[in-house]
This record gives sequence, C-alpha cells and structure tokens, in this order.
Amino acid sequence: MRKLATIREIKELLPIPGADLIELALIDGWQVVVKKGEFNTKDSCVYIEIDSILPPVDPFKFMEARKYRVRTIKLRGCLSQGLALPLSYFPSMKNTPKIGEDVTELLGITKYDPEDHGNNSVKLPVHPAVLLLCKFKLGRWIYYKFKPKSKGTWPEWVPKTDEERVQNIRGLFGLISQRNLYATEKLDGQSFTAFYKGNERTGLFKRGVYGVCSRNVWFKNPNETKNTWCNTALEHDIRVILNAFWNAHKVSLAIQGEIVGPTIQGNKYKLNKNSLYVYNIYDITNAKYFTHLQKAAFTKQYNLKLTPTVELQYEGKYPVNFVIQADGQSVLHTCPREGIVVRDIMDDSFSFKAISNAFLLKEK
Repeated sequence: MRKLATIREIKELLPIPGADLIELALIDGWQVVVKKGEFNTKDSCVYIEIDSILPPVDPFKFMEARKYRVRTIKLRGCLSQGLALPLSYFPSMKNTPKIGEDVTELLGITKYDPEDHGNNSVKLPVHPAVLLLCKFKLGRWIYYKFKPKSKGTWPEWVPKTDEERVQNIRGLFGLISQRNLYATEKLDGQSFTAFYKGNERTGLFKRGVYGVCSRNVWFKNPNETKNTWCNTALEHDIRVILNAFWNAHKVSLAIQGEIVGPTIQGNKYKLNKNSLYVYNIYDITNAKYFTHLQKAAFTKQYNLKLTPTVELQYEGKYPVNFVIQADGQSVLHTCPREGIVVRDIMDDSFSFKAISNAFLLKEK
C-alpha cells in the first residue's frame, strides 16, 4: 500500500506576504500552506499527499467542499501541495509516532483512482477437468490440497506501476550520483498492463495465463472489445507478441504503458485513435526489467511505441530541479505535459516521477 499519510518534520516556516492567518511550511521536498501559529519549526505533523481521499470524519470535515480529495492549490499566490495537520488532531494515535511512520491505513486514507472499475477483477481460470474432479469428495480433497494461493485482483508476479514522487525521496542526489539517468514524458492517459505467464499452475494443471489490467484491476475477460484496455491489447496484438516471445525464449513478459486517444481525458493530444505507449517491459521469469536499450529493440521488433523521451537539463553532474523540469510542452501535441518519469538507463527498477505543478493546478 502506498504511503499517502506519514509522520514528517516541519523543516522551516516562511511568512506569506500580506497573509495574517496562514504561513508556508516546508516538509521534505513539499511546501504546504498551514495555519499561522499551529506549528513550530522541527514539530512533527501528519503529512497527507495530494491525490489522497480522506474519510468523511473529524478532523477532515473541513474538506467536505473539496469532496475529501487532496489536491495542489494556490493560496495567496503560494503553491500548497498536500495537507499538514498537528498530531493532536488524531487521538487514535495513542503512542507518539516516529518520523517516517506510515499512518495511511490507521487514518482510513485511500488513493484517488480515476480508473475504479468496481467488481471487475479476475481469479485464475479453472480447468474443466478440475470442475469435474470437484464433483467427488476425494477429488475436492485432492484439488484443495494442491490448489494455488489466491491471486486477488492483481497478478502477484507483475509489479504495479506507481513511481514515487521526487519530493518524497530523501537523499536523492546521493542516490543518483553514480547513475546514468534519462527521462520520458509522463502521459496523461490510462495505465495499461498485459502479461503472459507460461506454465502457471491453475489447480492441478499447468498452462499459460494471459491477462490485461488497468492500474489496479485484472479484467475478467481479456477479449472484451468494449473495454478500453482489452480492446487496446487486441488492436496492438499484445497477446500474439507475448506468446511469440514465450515460444521463442521461454520467458514470460509483462508489457506496461499508457493508453491515450480520443476516448481518454478529453483527447488532449488530439489523436485520431487510441494508442499505446510502452514505458516498462518486465521479465517475469527472471524478475527484472528490460533496460532502456532492450525496450527500444523490443518495441521496434514488434511495432510498438515507446513513451517519448525528454531532455534532462544538467548542471555539472546533477539535474538542476526535477520539479521545474516537469513543466513543459508535450511531445505529442501543443499542450502542457503532465510531468516526467526519470529512470536509470541500465536499471529500470530505479525510477521516480516529477509532476508539473502547472498541470496539477489546472487539473479539474
């Protein structure tokens, strides 16, 4: 579960010109407008990230007009990114929590998900022979003896795509000092994952399992043409590609990307049809990501598109400011981009994102 609410330290408090009741709190890489006098420097607070959904209870009743969703806003000309609330607001915290402690679940906070599909998840398919076997008492005993563990609403063998925001990464420049970084545009669309896992056990039998997922849901029917994700997989021959790779190399893969087009987010990129832009290829068999060069070769071989790269501006060895560089024009069209995703060119498991503040302020 993502850490949406954590215990943080107020690093600094700055005055806001012309404001008598509010001031600016600096919390790690974030800045948040808070009530004047509510905090002192070095105080602990509950910091709640943007795109969090708060429960409709005290002490969050003041967010009712905003439908309990935490967003980036401007107050008195100052950017405010998230919420910072005193620990005294939360009597459920019986013991004084430590800096960095995750209190998301304790406070009942969830992540805003525009791709909530309700009860449309999948379980691993059951072979017809298993159904026949389970008609008999001995058969049921054998089946449950060897039954695989439940996979839930997401395939456990594929990592979810949700990069950490750059503001949350402590000691960032120490982490990247020996890395060769590249950046891609963070497209504003719908997250897509499709996978094929060869020789997966389904009951007593082993067979390949193919699936299509949104950001959080593994869909029941991968051949559903009215479903944007499944239809995109069909139009791009994803199942054929994954099967071909398995047959050639006996390696199971997951392809992850962003779908953009006429039916998505108001077609901000002015495209004629929905398109898939790949940003990750995950080797399930060996539990590792393809490198940037491997992704480029794979997408070229199978006629797929990679997410467009954007230039990182360097000052010496380090980027000047990832958040500032998140602003800019999209490569796909003359519109502001959502942000950037930064990765290591030789290790795609190392990644983080920077979202454009201009985009966040304009988002409805």
